[in-house]
Amino acid sequence: MIIFEKNNLISYLGSAKEHAEKLNEELLSEIAEHKNTEEELKKHRENLEELVEARTAVWCSTTAQLQKEIAERKKIEEALRLSEESFRSIVENTLDIITVIDGNGIILFESPSIEKLLGYGQKDLVGKNVFELVHPDDHAAAQEAFVRGVKNPGHTESIEVRIRHANGSWRHFDVVGKSIVDESNAARIIINSRDKTERKKLE
Repeated sequence: MIIFEKNNLISYLGSAKEHAEKLNEELLSEIAEHKNTEEELKKHRENLEELVEARTAVWCSTTAQLQKEIAERKKIEEALRLSEESFRSIVENTLDIITVIDGNGIILFESPSIEKLLGYGQKDLVGKNVFELVHPDDHAAAQEAFVRGVKNPGHTESIEVRIRHANGSWRHFDVVGKSIVDESNAARIIINSRDKTERKKLE
């Protein structure tokens, strides 16, 4: 009886040892898996931090560039505003007539001085063809100068022509025109006309 119980005890202890070793192996496996998981999480965290740092650097660079572009645009806008104010002041106060026409000879702008020199309101002639105001005997020469200007952007043409006053009389003008190309690639001609009628009478 004592021997039987001893054998059972030995068998039980052996089985318990195997069970304990199995549990230990499982525990060691879980620990190893947990460590691997921690390593993976650590790598992901490091990658995420690197990505955040890179994105932050890009954002800072983009923001700095955007601020620089905004500052430069403000400078350009201010320069344009001052330029426009200066041009407006010159146009509004000059004794000559400043006219802007397109590539077909259509009047786009007349300076305020046209009212004093030719009797037309500043907007009366906008939309009309400039050659309608030119004396018939001067029409051919004016047309030739116009065509040369349109074909040669930046070119300046000078000509003397008679222009019809609002009262029907003819006034003598020295006309200087310069052709340009605007931002839409359309031809524009800026014309400066100086009244020489009184001087012409003395010649």
